[in-house]
Amino acid sequence: MERKSIGSFIAALRKANGMTQKQLAEKLGVSDKAVSRWERDECAPDLTLIPVLAEIFGVTSDEILRGERQNPDTVPAPSAEIKTEKQIKNILGSIKTRFALRSLISAGIILAGVITLLLCNFAFLRGEIGFYLGAILFAAGIICEIGFLISAFASLKSDEADKLSVFDCRYSILKIATLVIAAAVCMFIASIPFASCSYYGLTDLSGCVAYFLVSAIVCAVLCPLVLLAYKASVLKKFDDPESAKQLAYVKKTQKHAKKTVLSALALLAATFAGQHIFNTTVGPSSFAEGKTFTNTKDFIAYMETPADSSGEGTTVWTYETETASEEIEDDYIEPAENIDYITDEKGNNIYYTCKNESVVQIDTEFRDGKFRSVRCYTDEDIMRGSAVIDKINVGFVALYFVEILFAVLYYIRGKKRLKN
Repeated sequence: MERKSIGSFIAALRKANGMTQKQLAEKLGVSDKAVSRWERDECAPDLTLIPVLAEIFGVTSDEILRGERQNPDTVPAPSAEIKTEKQIKNILGSIKTRFALRSLISAGIILAGVITLLLCNFAFLRGEIGFYLGAILFAAGIICEIGFLISAFASLKSDEADKLSVFDCRYSILKIATLVIAAAVCMFIASIPFASCSYYGLTDLSGCVAYFLVSAIVCAVLCPLVLLAYKASVLKKFDDPESAKQLAYVKKTQKHAKKTVLSALALLAATFAGQHIFNTTVGPSSFAEGKTFTNTKDFIAYMETPADSSGEGTTVWTYETETASEEIEDDYIEPAENIDYITDEKGNNIYYTCKNESVVQIDTEFRDGKFRSVRCYTDEDIMRGSAVIDKINVGFVALYFVEILFAVLYYIRGKKRLKN
């Protein structure tokens, strides 16, 4: 049959049940304009709404599609209670599905922001422009998602709005919206390093990764807590046994989540403190072999031997005493003009001309006020020491992930135990 008969049949059924277009629209979770277009045969309902229409009017889906009743006398009328439960279930499922599909639009806009950001940075070497364009698209994705959320919640404003099943639908929709919005926020924070690249592209993305991971961890902690708080506040308004049971479970989950978060933060803070102490007290020379001299004569001979440097930089002199160490850093001077001195075993200053460009750091050790030894580090030594420090810092980062993973697994296991 033509699609036109579907609209006429829906209009006839609606009038026969004494419903207005607005009332039917509220039950279906659509606008009254959409119902009006169906009845004027300008368009047809979504296929997902056909079973819902059939339940509302007490007909079959086949009859809706045919646009006529097959044999009204032989069609058994379902009980009002069963009919209402099925209607609510179908309507809520339809609203939830529609919102999930609309959320894909918001996610697509956010993804377009990421692609635009990377394209401007790597293709046109304009990281700053990419940052602003990406920020606009991230904001647009958030605004769209909030609009879809408001529309979905408005569709649930009906006589059944105080039902627990309707609240569960709202909660499921809110979880999807929270995930999409959190993703947009994390992407925006991760894009902040691009804002300083006005006339060039950002090549080192380690800062972006760090920003994203930190923001993702914060969102992963805050979002579940906020959702649980919202669920507990709404469940308090219900007085049926099922709601009371869910409320008790939510309160236990909140307590377990707070315990998990505090424990994880304590572990992460301890690890961060250890990493900070390590990086501030240990330098590349601690892991570099260097060359040690126990007398000034050999040291001066080594320093006055011309040698090429494989890198540029500043020569760092470190004088160690019994009570303290002092680090003096001066601008780099051409070795041929770099005249310095060293104090020998007798306390005399012996001057020499530094021609060895490969030396970038010198540690002089005094004990009881007398010269004991001097160790020279080349740029290759410092690079090897820096590589060791980098590996240790990677180990700290891996430890962060292990601690976070342990906290997540602990939370999931405890939640399952509470449910049982």
